Amino acid sequence: MEKYKIAFPDLSNEMLLFGIVALIVATVMKRAIEIKEEQALTI
Repeated sequence: MEKYKIAFPDLSNEMLLFGIVALIVATVMKRAIEIKEEQALTI
């Protein structure tokens, strides 16, 4: 099994991490907008 190694591009881990962070930020922003709209309606 030593001959068969999965070859990843050098940036794969960084791109994956960036994608996860972007997804988390997008989710947080979406939730914040929902809360803001709820606050605006309750006034």
